[in-house]
Amino acid sequence: MYAPGNTCDFSTGTGLTGVDLTGEQKQLLLDVIANWAGMADEETTATALAAIEAALDETVIAWSGETTYDMSIGDGISFSISGPNVYIAFEAQQGLAGADVDGVTTSGWGHVHTIYRDPTNDYADSVTQQAATGGMGGGTRPDGASAPTN
Repeated sequence: MYAPGNTCDFSTGTGLTGVDLTGEQKQLLLDVIANWAGMADEETTATALAAIEAALDETVIAWSGETTYDMSIGDGISFSISGPNVYIAFEAQQGLAGADVDGVTTSGWGHVHTIYRDPTNDYADSVTQQAATGGMGGGTRPDGASAPTN
């Protein structure tokens, strides 16, 4: 995770890769990704999901934390889904503010941070991002190019 105006290297880390999934598991992964990538209009969503699906074998899923649905134990969870066309990070922290949703209390993992980015079209250091931060964004991009100027 990087501050506004800074670049991100979108490292995939280690974990389970899409090539190791069955067809049904790949569909489940795409369904999870659609929770983030599907927030745009239908055409943008369809384009994004098609690109993500085309590179799904190169996508890495990393998980840390509990593997059972018992939010009263453990230190919360975090996962990332990272590939050529997708970067999702999710972290539910233990011991912070919770919620009660339909009788299920999330008192243990109620404080959530999440982000979705497209590494092929990232906003970090873009002209729009520079304008939004008053030019306070940072330095150079991972490809070595200078930060854009208006």
